[in-house]
Amino acid sequence: MGMQRIEIGSNKGCELGLEDGKVLVIKVDLTQDHGKSSTGKSNIIGSANGVLGKSGLRINCNVYAKEGKPFNKGGLNTFEAPDLENMDMSVDGTTFIARVDLTKEGTKSKNTDTILVGSTSGNRKIGGSNVFCGINITNNPKNPKDLSLLMTAEGDNFAMQPIDGNTISFTLDTSKTAANKSKGGNLVISTTEGIFKDPKTGISINSVVYTKAGKPSFGDDVTTPTPVNAKAQGLTYTLQKGKMTFYADITADYGETTSGASMAIGKSNGKIDGTNLSGNMTFFRRIAGRALQRPGAGSPTSELKSSSFETKQYVDLLKAVRKILAKIDGDIKVKVVLKKVSEKCGWVESDKLKQFTKKAINEVLAEEEEDEEEEEDGSASSEAGGKRKRGDAGDESAAKRKK
Repeated sequence: MGMQRIEIGSNKGCELGLEDGKVLVIKVDLTQDHGKSSTGKSNIIGSANGVLGKSGLRINCNVYAKEGKPFNKGGLNTFEAPDLENMDMSVDGTTFIARVDLTKEGTKSKNTDTILVGSTSGNRKIGGSNVFCGINITNNPKNPKDLSLLMTAEGDNFAMQPIDGNTISFTLDTSKTAANKSKGGNLVISTTEGIFKDPKTGISINSVVYTKAGKPSFGDDVTTPTPVNAKAQGLTYTLQKGKMTFYADITADYGETTSGASMAIGKSNGKIDGTNLSGNMTFFRRIAGRALQRPGAGSPTSELKSSSFETKQYVDLLKAVRKILAKIDGDIKVKVVLKKVSEKCGWVESDKLKQFTKKAINEVLAEEEEDEEEEEDGSASSEAGGKRKRGDAGDESAAKRKK
C-alpha cells in the first residue's frame, strides 16, 4: 500500500501521510518561512496541530527557527537521528521526515492523562541547521484510537461532502455541542478548529457555529436552501430534524483570501436567520500555481491573530497608531490610519485589524484628552486650529484632539 495524504484543520507547511495503513509520515521542507510565532521569538517553518480524522489521535507538531538564526542548510550534514521511542527521524536533502507507527500502544504522559503514541520528548535540534522540532502524537484513553477512521473527512460535530454538480455541503447536528469548546461565554455547536480541508474535493473551510448558553440552538425546519443572512456571500442552508447543512458552489469567486493563495467561494459572519445560532464561516479553494504571499515580498499579508486586546500584538499596534497620529494634521480617518498600520506592521487590512485600529485610535485620543484636562492652562486647547475631529474613528465625532 502506498502513502495516503492526511488533511487536518491547522497545517502550515507539513505534509502528512499514512504509509502502509499504519505509519504516520510527517515531511517538512526546512527552507519554508511561515512568519513569526505568536510570541515573536521564533519563525515558523512548519506546524500541524489538530485531530487526525476521527481516529481519536491528535498531532502537535512544531518546526521552527529562533528569531535571528535562519535555516543553515550546511548544518544538516551534522544531523544524527536521536534514539526515540516509536519515532524515527531523518533528513532527505532539505526535507525533515518523522515516522510514527500508530499501531503501537504508547506510554502515559508524565504531565497529562493522555497516551503518547510517539514523541520527540521535547524540542530537538535538527543537526546544526538552527532548526528545532517538537512532535507529539497523542491519544485520550477515554477515546480508543481507530486507525480505520484516519482518513474520514469529519471533525468536531461536522462533516463535508460533495453533492451533484459543483456543490459542496457542510453538515452539523444542532442538538450536539463541540467537545469542551466555548466562544466568549457562548456554547460552540461545531468548529473546524482552524482550517479544515476536505481530501475529496480540495475545498477548505474555517468555521465556528455557536449559540448563547441556555438557549435552544434549533429553529423551524428549512427545507429549501436559504441564504444564511442578508450579508452572507454564496452560502445557503437547510435545517431538517436538527441537521443543519450549508451549501457552497465550488466554482464561485468572492475574492482572494488574505494569504493570496486561495479564492473564497462562500462567506458568512453573524446570526443565522431563523435560528438562535451564529456562525463565522469561510469556504475557499486553492488557486492553482499560486504561492502564499509573505510580508516583505509584496503587500503585507500576515494576519493579526489575537482575539484579545491584552496581547503583545495590540501593544505593537498601539505604538504604531501613536506614531501615525502624531503626524496627521487633519481629521482622523480610519481608512488612512489602517493603511499606514498595515504598511508599518506588515499586517493584512482585514476586518479584525480595522476593529483593533479603531480601538487603538480611540484609546490614544482618550489619553490625549486626559492630558489636556490635567493641563493647568486650559486655554491652549481652545485656541483656533488647536482642535481636530475624531472623524470616523468612533461615534464621538465631535470630540477634539489637541495638536
